[in-house]
Amino acid sequence: MDLFSLWEHLLSYVQEHNFQFYSMFQSQTFPYSYEKGVFTIMVNKPYLYQWMQNVYKSTITQVLSAETGTPVTVEILLNPNAGNPQPDPAPMPAAPAPDSVPAPVPAPKPVSAVTQEPEAPFPDAPAVRETPDPFGTPAPAPADKPLAPPIDLAKIQPRSVEETELPSIQDRIREKKSAEGREISLFPSDRDAAPEPEKKKTSPHTFDNFVFGNCNRMAYEAALAVAKQVVADDYNRSFNPLFIYGPSGLGKTHLLHAIENYVYEHTKNKKVLLMPSEAFFNELILAIRDKKQEQFRQKYRTVDVLLLDDIQFFGNKESSLFELFNTFNVLFESQKNIVLTSDTTPENLSSMEDRLKSRFASGLVVQISPPDFEICCAILQSRAIQDHIDFPQDAVEYIARYINKNVRELEGAYNTVLANARLLRKTITLELTKDVLRDNPYINQTKELTMDVIIDTVCREYDVPRTKLLGRGRPQNIVIPRQIAMYLCRKELDEPFQSIANVFHKKDHTSVLQACKKIDKSLAEDSALKKSIDHLRELLKKP
Repeated sequence: MDLFSLWEHLLSYVQEHNFQFYSMFQSQTFPYSYEKGVFTIMVNKPYLYQWMQNVYKSTITQVLSAETGTPVTVEILLNPNAGNPQPDPAPMPAAPAPDSVPAPVPAPKPVSAVTQEPEAPFPDAPAVRETPDPFGTPAPAPADKPLAPPIDLAKIQPRSVEETELPSIQDRIREKKSAEGREISLFPSDRDAAPEPEKKKTSPHTFDNFVFGNCNRMAYEAALAVAKQVVADDYNRSFNPLFIYGPSGLGKTHLLHAIENYVYEHTKNKKVLLMPSEAFFNELILAIRDKKQEQFRQKYRTVDVLLLDDIQFFGNKESSLFELFNTFNVLFESQKNIVLTSDTTPENLSSMEDRLKSRFASGLVVQISPPDFEICCAILQSRAIQDHIDFPQDAVEYIARYINKNVRELEGAYNTVLANARLLRKTITLELTKDVLRDNPYINQTKELTMDVIIDTVCREYDVPRTKLLGRGRPQNIVIPRQIAMYLCRKELDEPFQSIANVFHKKDHTSVLQACKKIDKSLAEDSALKKSIDHLRELLKKP
């Protein structure tokens, strides 16, 4: 990383963890150099030099080392041009000759630590003392008695953290606010404290990196529509609540985070709350125990969008179901959006009360289905593009062919291959992918696939005799299953066209090539054909 990237990271750390120092870091320190693992910081004030050298240097070292992943040495320098320029000392008079009398030399004027008004280099500027510490304490008024002589900083010896006596943050804040005639409050929990602005949540899950197709398009479009309506204040009763259901690992939680991120990105005056059902229940139990039910209700009933994940886990917990019912009603009547996810439809939530089921089903109910082969390939290709990885197409198709029930498992296989390739310092290939995933349960449970297995499966599914399928006749009920069988032999096994032609008793490969082209073209237009081929692929994977 370069000098300024590391400096921006350090400023972000200070702002988040030690906010009382942030303005000082911004205005009185700056990065000087970063070479051969040595990061040099220049400071504008002598007292800051001592403070950073003795107290904060170790923290800076840890922060920068963690960011770079390598040890970083931190050097603190005092800006030689900082502060008002001091007059050069008068030159020493030359030693007089033994037989001569030295000429009288006027005594030099003493240089005070604080220049008096008549002697100030800038007559219009008020005489001030430098701030004595990094906490912004106002400078004291000039005293009547003479000021102490200036301190020779070169004679100051560094002290360890244990030896250094620092001013109390609490005392300094009290002094500053008392000088302004204000009540003080040190912590956000105090009643007089100004509330800190709520930090917006971020997550890597957005609409832009959600790969969608026939299996999840409706859920994607509905979630995006809700997010846009919230931003535009365009309430639509038909989308409230939005209920998304489907098996685990298909992207329901991704869509909830995408709604949250979209709203936060496009507006600053909307409040979004995303909670797993278990967290909702646990918070409610604590609120009941601590008698803070009102705070709990205030949190959940004053949002613009409530996103609840995996509501099937509410089960028969009466207290949480009662709160959920009332929270739902308050938000619904206030025209605030509610988005829920579950692994089953509203009517199949057996432990829920009927009044809750009817409310969940009163809006838009959409399903997410397991991804098909094409979507799995697209997901893996998208991940490879994000990671700037050359993941060959044959390896992508190998993973997608066997692992397509669960997106998490699909990405887990991708991560396994990628990690092994990096650790072994090898290029990702189909052979490496097969070797790395040889123990994957999804692949192991699949039977060995051959052209005979494909032909027999197609014959059973279409109720066609094998001899007819491999024969030369061209009745309508035989031609389509035959073309499908050829297509699957090519796509699933990557068999050469001529080898397939030999099995199907064709003179040359032309008829197989034409069959595959025809099926490819029809898949883009015929959803029924696509559904049939997807079903056949599922059958071929069963042991």
